[in-house]
Amino acid sequence: MCEVAMLCGEMAFTSRENIYLVGFVEESERFEFSGRLHLPRRWYSMIMRQRAHDPPVKNRYEQVHKSATHQTRLAQALAVLGRLLDDRRPLDEIERVIAAEPDPVLKNTLRYMADRVAFAREMLQFEPEGPVQEAALQTWSRRIIFLCNRQWGKSTIAAIRVLHRAWFWPGSLILLVSRTHAQSGGLLQKVKEFLPLLGISERASRGDGVNRLSVKLPNGSRIVALPGGQRPTRSYSKVAMVVIDEASIVPDPVHDAVAPTLARTNGELILASTPAGKRGSFYRAWMFGGREWFKVFGPVDAKSPISRAHLDLELARAGQDYVDQEYFCVFLDRDSYLFGEDSLQAVFSQDVETWEEL
Repeated sequence: MCEVAMLCGEMAFTSRENIYLVGFVEESERFEFSGRLHLPRRWYSMIMRQRAHDPPVKNRYEQVHKSATHQTRLAQALAVLGRLLDDRRPLDEIERVIAAEPDPVLKNTLRYMADRVAFAREMLQFEPEGPVQEAALQTWSRRIIFLCNRQWGKSTIAAIRVLHRAWFWPGSLILLVSRTHAQSGGLLQKVKEFLPLLGISERASRGDGVNRLSVKLPNGSRIVALPGGQRPTRSYSKVAMVVIDEASIVPDPVHDAVAPTLARTNGELILASTPAGKRGSFYRAWMFGGREWFKVFGPVDAKSPISRAHLDLELARAGQDYVDQEYFCVFLDRDSYLFGEDSLQAVFSQDVETWEEL
């Protein structure tokens, strides 16, 4: 079922999937839609009567045609720049593509696509707290890991990266995973808080109709919050981005289930957490991950908004180990382990001759 809507004074026909701008056309032309839409005869008659008896409306519809042409050019420009960014092309090549765009509005949009820091500052009104957060926003690495203290802003940075991908790459599927549905839903809520700044109303950003905690943007991109289980994660394919929040307490089988969902798209994986012992996928990625990982380290320091008085209270309440782990991002061995991780690693040596070398 379709409904009639008035957008900026222009007639539009909307469905669940797309917004179709309908304008006046010559007799030799025909209506073209980017999808299947059956136009009732009464609506066609209404449009034609307005065309014949209300010339000012015709002028408005000519403006709609220009707007549709602009949208087509925008989609083409975003697709070209998107491929270059996904291929990790050199920065000077990206800048040449942006500089070659004659339309100042399109050029500014392409600039936001290529520069997440500008996107965050100018469109989302978010000011990064220092160069580390700026680097975390700007990196184009496909593997990013945040080892940061509580209240550092890792979830907000991840939410901005999620929204940037969904906004500029139409049809993207993004998964938010955590140990519980409430935790992944909290990250989704951070994404939703930014939507009004992009002109997306709550109605326009409602769920995808399948998942209870989800957002579907007008361009077809979906952001889905999932609980930390293997089964819900395994049911998705062609995923553009996965964010695992509180990754240190998410079970290893969930990490293992996430990886294949990114295989066909060569998508982006973000792990964000405070430490939780010298065990698990998060610890191994931080300690032994290769150069493909972009690592963001955010312990409490002199520039942190967390006061010394608060740390003293936490030290008296929970002890030194808790403060070291939660605020200074130290991986600690748990008391339940018979051997510590450092002792286990010391057992192995690269200097021992193998059988083939003897």
